[in-house]
Amino acid sequence: MCKGILYYIHGGGFFGGSPDVVEEAVKMFVAKSGLCAVSPDYRLAPENPYPIGHEDCYRVLQWIGENAASFGGDPDHIFVAGDSAGGNLTQYCTTRDREDGGNLVKGQLLLYPTLNMAGVKDELFHPSMDQFEMTPSQKRGLSKMIGMFGGMTAGLEPILGTADVQNDYLNPYTRDPANHPPTFLPVGAHDFLKLETLGYGVKLHRAGVETQMVLYKGFGHAYIDNTGVYPQCEDCLDEMAAFVLAHCEA
Repeated sequence: MCKGILYYIHGGGFFGGSPDVVEEAVKMFVAKSGLCAVSPDYRLAPENPYPIGHEDCYRVLQWIGENAASFGGDPDHIFVAGDSAGGNLTQYCTTRDREDGGNLVKGQLLLYPTLNMAGVKDELFHPSMDQFEMTPSQKRGLSKMIGMFGGMTAGLEPILGTADVQNDYLNPYTRDPANHPPTFLPVGAHDFLKLETLGYGVKLHRAGVETQMVLYKGFGHAYIDNTGVYPQCEDCLDEMAAFVLAHCEA
């Protein structure tokens, strides 16, 4: 039996993407950690409006718990991970797991996750270009990309088929984070989701949740898709493997 199971949920704004995009990253994680991995497809919006995709992902988590032994996995060591919109889906799985009393999730790994879709401002989230470090030569190109904070996740209501993006599941940034499992939060320094990612990490820490944050300088959004291209992608996978293996022993 392997040491545990990584359940990885791909990103894509809830309307795109596939497991193929993150296949190299998941394979490299397995090679580094020795864990099993499950990386499924799920139904995408707008053809399948919210909460269909979210419920698909949660049902996969339940299936893993029920069937882990059949593929050599350890149901007591399930780690849920996802990037961007997949990070939102990951948090949904963890939250539902806690609400339903399943307690299947040993830890969660939220890679530059979509957490504050409603753009709710507070002491930790007040977007400004001043909060991003960049050289003068980078400023022109990066300002357009970084300036999308809120822009790439706001306006998803028509795609998701709901007018309520402020609910606790789609906007976990505003939910009480107490009782979450240990959480790993990596994000790029030039990612438009950086501010909500780091703010959420502070909220988890304040709530007593074991939290590890990593900020990768020079990276923008969706870097895990480029595993095998950028060396820092492998650095992130090393950190992910170390986080998971440490909690396999706990």
